[in-house]
Amino acid sequence: VINAVRPDAVALELCEKRALQLRNWKPGYAYLFRMFLSSMRASDGLKRKVHSLFELRWFQAKCRRSMEFKVAMEESQKVKAARLVLIDQDTDVFRKQFRSLNIIQNINFQWFDNVDLLIYCLKRWLMLLFFPEKSPRSNMKGMLCWFHLVFPEHSKLVFLKRDVLMCVRLRRLEEKRIVAVVGLGHMDGIERTWKIAEDIHRGL
Repeated sequence: VINAVRPDAVALELCEKRALQLRNWKPGYAYLFRMFLSSMRASDGLKRKVHSLFELRWFQAKCRRSMEFKVAMEESQKVKAARLVLIDQDTDVFRKQFRSLNIIQNINFQWFDNVDLLIYCLKRWLMLLFFPEKSPRSNMKGMLCWFHLVFPEHSKLVFLKRDVLMCVRLRRLEEKRIVAVVGLGHMDGIERTWKIAEDIHRGL
């Protein structure tokens, strides 16, 4: 798409830190056996080795879920004079805000009545987190809906606030031809926020 449109700016759902991680990420290292060997080289005990394996797998899965952004960065470099714009919230700031929320206090326990549904959704959520290559994208919207219902405050932080931030940053761009690449979890939210902003602007 980027090569065909030849935009003046390419906006990505990334911050500086995540963009750097993706630039340096090598998909070949995402194989589970390689991660197992790497984690077993840790000098600490078995607990630390297992923890290291989970960290590696989570990081590789996160990069794999963001593969379209890596491709977009590479394509944008081939377009002469195209400016790369990173519109997402800083990941360290986001993590600090996320950890400040008390999970127990913010869980909507009424959705825990159906244990079978809860277990089913948790399994799919974990698969999405750690094995995105085995999780169809069609699962994403259902998981987002479940997350919003069970963790409403966390959902506002993960989705709503970031949707608004990215929409504001997109609307501030002055280039005439812009391509924005955002994940499925934020597409609808950014579109809704954009429409609200347009309606307000027309009302003025």
